[in-house]
Amino acid sequence: MFVESQSHLSAGDIAAYVDGDLTSSESDRVEAHLAACDECRAEVVAVQRLVRTRPRVGRRLLLVPIGLAAAAAIVFALLARFPESSSTGRDVLRSDSVPSDAAPGARIDIIAPRDGDTVSVTRAKFAWRALARDATYRFTLADQSGRAVWTTTVSDTLVLLPAEVMLQPGTSYFWYVDALRADGRSASSGVHRIVVP
Repeated sequence: MFVESQSHLSAGDIAAYVDGDLTSSESDRVEAHLAACDECRAEVVAVQRLVRTRPRVGRRLLLVPIGLAAAAAIVFALLARFPESSSTGRDVLRSDSVPSDAAPGARIDIIAPRDGDTVSVTRAKFAWRALARDATYRFTLADQSGRAVWTTTVSDTLVLLPAEVMLQPGTSYFWYVDALRADGRSASSGVHRIVVP
């Protein structure tokens, strides 16, 4: 379904992803693309919001013509509200496509970077799947000794390292996300290693 050489996801790719109709490997490729592409991630968020406001019957047919128009309008609004140049580490997009209820002790699924992936020295992006609508996430990046290099608390599932956090080339870092829901339940992503080439 998803062609990796495409510069952006097609409307069909987005509809299949939102509906959960992709195979595991197709879903992994789409999620890897979403972790690196702000424009497609914004379109997915816009379509997910649109889907939640529409009846389930005939939803896929509705997504293609209306989803693209709505996505374009929302992308513009989101990009104006959350510019890429933010250096505060605050969330870039709010993803409301989350489970209505997470099981106690649920684990946070990592989207990118995966354990052992290499990342850019500047503007590294970290993304994970939402635990629940009411969750707050504490992101921590640590050096090889375990000392926290940068920590932030967000309500989103994506963080960008701020410009003042400079990663050292040829070094491994470790990152994890802890989530806390309003009802007191929590979850963790576990520790993941990244490498700066």
